[in-house]
Amino acid sequence: MDNGKKMSALEVMSIGMRGYKEEIDYNWHGKMIKVRYMLSRDEEIELVHNILTCCGHDVNDGYLIPEFIDLAIRSNIVSAYAQVELPDSIDKQHQLLYYSDLYDVVLKTANKRQIDNIINSVKGYV
Repeated sequence: MDNGKKMSALEVMSIGMRGYKEEIDYNWHGKMIKVRYMLSRDEEIELVHNILTCCGHDVNDGYLIPEFIDLAIRSNIVSAYAQVELPDSIDKQHQLLYYSDLYDVVLKTANKRQIDNIINSVKGYV
């Protein structure tokens, strides 16, 4: 940049996105699962909304059930990032997400900054 010109957006994107993979294959206890590295901005906003909805959040009265926040975060993040099907039963989801390392696998495989932003956005309502 000796000529004083800014680097073009195309060049910045080309350099910044080198090595980017949309999905990462992860060997989870002998089974391959795909984990998305990052959600789109719209998907991120929708995920925050879904988590808050799971906690009974009502934008009109601010009502929220704080006891469900951690489980709602875990189940929604796993569902959004990993290509796995969670059980329909909340009790079974609880068992899976607290007694296995599935959630931890998603956390260490997906984009940490984005997940931190999602969690912080949700916790900002508490």
